[in-house]
Amino acid sequence: MVENAQAIERLSIREPIPEIFEAWYLLSAAADAHLHGQYAAARALFARANMPEVYDWAWADWKRPSLNIRFPKPENDTVSIPKADRDLVRAPTKAMKQQVLARDGYCCRYCGIPVIDADIRKIVHQNYPDAVPWVSSAPEQQHSAFSCMWLQYDHVVPHSHGGRSDEENIVVSCALCNFGKQEYTLRQLDISDPRTRPPAIAPWDGLERLRGEVGNAMIEKARTALGRERFQAIKLKVMMAKKARADGEKAGDIKPYTNEDMRLSPFSIDDYR
Repeated sequence: MVENAQAIERLSIREPIPEIFEAWYLLSAAADAHLHGQYAAARALFARANMPEVYDWAWADWKRPSLNIRFPKPENDTVSIPKADRDLVRAPTKAMKQQVLARDGYCCRYCGIPVIDADIRKIVHQNYPDAVPWVSSAPEQQHSAFSCMWLQYDHVVPHSHGGRSDEENIVVSCALCNFGKQEYTLRQLDISDPRTRPPAIAPWDGLERLRGEVGNAMIEKARTALGRERFQAIKLKVMMAKKARADGEKAGDIKPYTNEDMRLSPFSIDDYR
């Protein structure tokens, strides 16, 4: 029997868990607290988003990508080509990244979780080093949510297989869906091609409001009564999300988020204006 006949394509290496979205709420609330000048609250929220469940979810399939293979040698798959024949541009240029990000938004094209640029994490780490730890050489000493949601640009067709570093072949992805995929093909991993479905642009800014002029503008708005009201609304969303999850677990009827659920953001960009 041909092994491919038994394949059931999945959308991503691993189905996201509810804790990722709880961490997402907390990070967003923390960013707004920071922009409101409520630094103690921001520190506490950033620290709470550092959940061990999120670390376990990402790192389990990240540390050994070879274990993610379902079909070692699928039929009619691409193969590795000589280095001399590969695209000379290995990493996408800054301009290319901007084009891809404009198309895909801050949302992984594979699993659908929100993503955050590493520059934003560096800004937050610099301001809250205790709440947002980051040791590059030690994954277990990295903030789990920022690590999990680390914005990446993935070659759908691996560069080593002739995939080009262009807009047609590069998609926004989270850390797991990029590092866990490594140089393996979609067929080897039994993952559907994300380019066959349109990008699900979520109304989420990837915490970019913390960067430069955008962050400064947000601080000015946060000083108004309306800004403080918005912050309280975000805090309420966090509390409601945690209570709903707790009630669901207690009743025994809580269901894990599906890939489709993840394409629906719990935030509106208007919450941050």
